[in-house]
Amino acid sequence: MMGTKIVNQLQMSLMMLLLMIASMATAANSKGIGTIVFVTGQATIERESIAMPVTSDLRLHAGDTIHTQENGKAYIRFDDQGLITLEANSELLIEAYQKSEIEEKSAFKFTLRKGQMRSITGNGAQQHKNRYRLNTPVAAIGVRGTDFITKADDLTTQVKVITGGVIVSPFNDQCSPLAVGPCENEAAKELFASNTQYLQIQKGMSAPEIKQIQVSEMESESDNSAETWLAEINESSGESETSNSESTESSNQTTLNTEIDRTNWDKDQVIARIDEIDQQLESNGVTEVKPTELFWGRWENFEAPEGANYVVASSDYAIYRQLSSAYQAPQGIVAFDMVNAQAAYVNGYRTYNATVTDAQMQIDFNRSSFETNLTVNSEGQNFDLTSKGSVLATGVLRSVSLPGSNTTLQGALNHDATEAATLFNRTYNANERVHGLINWTASD
Repeated sequence: MMGTKIVNQLQMSLMMLLLMIASMATAANSKGIGTIVFVTGQATIERESIAMPVTSDLRLHAGDTIHTQENGKAYIRFDDQGLITLEANSELLIEAYQKSEIEEKSAFKFTLRKGQMRSITGNGAQQHKNRYRLNTPVAAIGVRGTDFITKADDLTTQVKVITGGVIVSPFNDQCSPLAVGPCENEAAKELFASNTQYLQIQKGMSAPEIKQIQVSEMESESDNSAETWLAEINESSGESETSNSESTESSNQTTLNTEIDRTNWDKDQVIARIDEIDQQLESNGVTEVKPTELFWGRWENFEAPEGANYVVASSDYAIYRQLSSAYQAPQGIVAFDMVNAQAAYVNGYRTYNATVTDAQMQIDFNRSSFETNLTVNSEGQNFDLTSKGSVLATGVLRSVSLPGSNTTLQGALNHDATEAATLFNRTYNANERVHGLINWTASD
């Protein structure tokens, strides 16, 4: 009798478990944030402490963890056209995937606990880059508008960029794994699309380092074009490739197929040209206008001027440059005056307008160094920012960690170093920072 009772209890428990799995599968196919479009080998999904096999057309939800086995591989297409491929022996947690018209309510957050993944950010993350975060056991990864590959284990993280750029930071007092968005601090380092380099950070390192690619270090898939990868997904999910033929005509193009509806990093991600610094010259009654060679913009879909080249970027802005002639550094020390600026103060989920005052920049071209001082004013608070750094041979400005420097700054000079544009960011903690851009002209 006792044995029969135990068997009945086990049968009842099994039936309840099967009903839960069936219910979960039904819910998964009715709502969600994305879909498994193709899976090979063995893979499982963990949802609310219940594991079940991964199958094609399975809908995904925030909170899901996907596990691939030794022979497993999964392709994910999110509803905003974002794409992820998860390689064998990998574990990926989808912590949040929410797009909102309100910046603070958007969140795109993942944790790659181990393994390798390739990600092409979707339309939502493209519009809200400040709300995208990929964590690994040792680092936080933010994006600039991106197709990138990440490998991770408990000790090491490697990132290779196919298109766009990333910013990688170790976890520290200014970079919490609990936060959303990129970590902008002195320890962070950027990497942009390259066939020869990748970023690596290991546990205990104070900052990532750029390394040269060896074939054995990043798998051969990293050399595939985005178009080839997307075609593979479309073919695997039974979609026709003919609709994307225009976007894949040339292997030299980096524009993703029209289904992704994204733009070329090198030309189309600047929203507005910087206000022209007009220098009017009176000559025989004719006014000649000298336009700036520097362009900036927020990350939106906007076509940059033909021939303008990307120079530097932050999570908020990018600077492009179109030199009228080769850059030539002058001699001596040159002071610069602020022409105009944009700035913001971020506290938690709120972003406040800010003003910039008392801005000064001095460049010592003999020593290839610079220093800036400025004050950001917002919500009754004054933030004093100082940055020191190097002037590269190309006319690019980059801050370095030096005594008295508390702000990350990067920028560019025009061909004769009479104009400059700079991006600045100072992070105070995981929730509070100030950032912006300044347009400069050399003092008379």
